[in-house]
Amino acid sequence: MFFWLSFFLLAACQQHDDDGGHDGHDHGAHQHANDHMHQTPFDSLVERFNNPERDAWQKPDWVIGLMGDLEGKTVVDIG
Repeated sequence: MFFWLSFFLLAACQQHDDDGGHDGHDHGAHQHANDHMHQTPFDSLVERFNNPERDAWQKPDWVIGLMGDLEGKTVVDIG
């Protein structure tokens, strides 16, 4: 029994080279957007994000409609 216990403990402690499925793609495009956001004054960003014309290309009502019946569900905007 000691043999099997030792075997399983050692097997569980092995180092794995698995990267969790990350495909290693480049995040360079994201960094460009982040640089732009950090160089733009806060008030300009607020004005741009609160602009009513933004709905014309983001189509929030259409996106919510694609989700179907949301009765009793919680929707979270993560991005």
